[in-house]
Amino acid sequence: MERNPAREGIDGGRVVVALGAALLFASLFVDWYGFGRGPDADGFTAWTAFELVDILLALLALAAIAAAVEPFARANTRIPPGVASAAGPAALLLVIISIVNVPPAAQGFESDLEVGVWLALAGAAIMCAGGLLALNRVSLVVTPRERTAVQPSVAEPPSETETRPL
Repeated sequence: MERNPAREGIDGGRVVVALGAALLFASLFVDWYGFGRGPDADGFTAWTAFELVDILLALLALAAIAAAVEPFARANTRIPPGVASAAGPAALLLVIISIVNVPPAAQGFESDLEVGVWLALAGAAIMCAGGLLALNRVSLVVTPRERTAVQPSVAEPPSETETRPL
C-alpha cells in the first residue's frame, strides 16, 4: 500500500519551517543596510551587500522549502527530513553574524540596519521554531467527514405562534 501524506496529516513543523524560509528568501530582496533616512536614501539589499552569505541564505531557504513540500509531491522522499530542521539554525547563525559583522560592501560607511535584516532574522527564527516542532513531531491532521445523504423531513404541523403574511 502506497503512503499518502495527505491522509496522514500535515507536519506542522515543516509548514512553519517553509513559512520562515519564504520570509527569509523574500528578505534577500529588501534593503539590509541603509545610508541616511527618507525616500532618497540609498541602501544595500542582501544581493548587493554580500559576496557569499546571500547565496548560502537563499540555498538554505530553498532547501527548507523543498524539504517541506517534497512529501506531498512524491511518495518516496529523497531529501532527508533533517534538512528542514538543520536549515533554520544555520540561517539564524548567518543572519546574526551579518548583523554583528558588517559586510565588506557596507564597511567604511555609517550604515544603519534596515528592514530586510530584521525580516531575515524573524524568518530564520521561525525556521528554528519549525525545526523544533518537527523534531517533536507536532502535526496538524485534517480529515474530511464523509457526507451523508440528507433525508427529507416530514412537514411539521404549524405551531401556535405561526407568522402569517398581512
